[in-house]
Formats: sequence, C-alpha cells, structure tokens
Amino acid sequence: MKRYVTTLFIILIIVKCSANKNDIYTSKYKDNYKLKVIDSLTYYYKDTLFIGRVHDIQLIGNKILISDFFLKKIWLFSKELNLIKTIGGEGRGPGEYTYPPNIMYDSNYIWLTTGRIIDKYNQNLEFIER
Repeated sequence: MKRYVTTLFIILIIVKCSANKNDIYTSKYKDNYKLKVIDSLTYYYKDTLFIGRVHDIQLIGNKILISDFFLKKIWLFSKELNLIKTIGGEGRGPGEYTYPPNIMYDSNYIWLTTGRIIDKYNQNLEFIER
C-alpha cells in the first residue's frame, strides 16, 4: 500500500509539472501622447545655474513643483514660471534631504518622500510633520 501511494504521488508530480501552461500575458499599449514644448525653464541667479538637475516634477493646480537632484531642494514656481519658494537642502533634519525627494500630493497636502522618510507639507510648502 505504501508503495502504491508513493508511486501515485510521483506520477501526480510528473503530470502536474509537465502540464503545458501558457502563463504569459500580453498587453496592448499604444503610446498616444504627443508633447509639445510651449515654454521652458532655465533659471539663473548671478550667472550660475540655479536648478541642478530635475529629479521629479509635478503640476499641482497652477503651481509647478520641481525636485532638484543635485541640490536636494524643492522649487515651487507659478504657472508663469516665477519662483515662489524653495525648501530643503542637503541634511538630515526636518525639511532636509540626503537624496532628492519624490513628490506626491492630494487636494490638501504635499508629501516629499525619500526612502523611509515622509515629510508632510501644506499646499504652500509649509512644513507640517515628518
């Protein structure tokens, strides 16, 4: 009886493992976005480049938030590309970053995230909590 159960078990394993399943799913994606540059942003201050490299950019209402890779700052611009405010900088305290933050938002708050750190701001980029 033991031999019969063992043989049956081995046969079931072989049959199950050799079943020809096609687990590949394909997706039909059509890239239908056509972007057109209508304005550009190069911000200088006293003959030096003000923004290092864009890490993340978000359009929130009529404001533009840019996460700067090199300076670890967040730049807040109006829709007309006028600088409203900058926050951040390199460091480990509240509102400071060792890596450029990613930007997430909803209708009430803006969250800047780096790894396990999440900083919460209001829509005017005033710090609320870490």
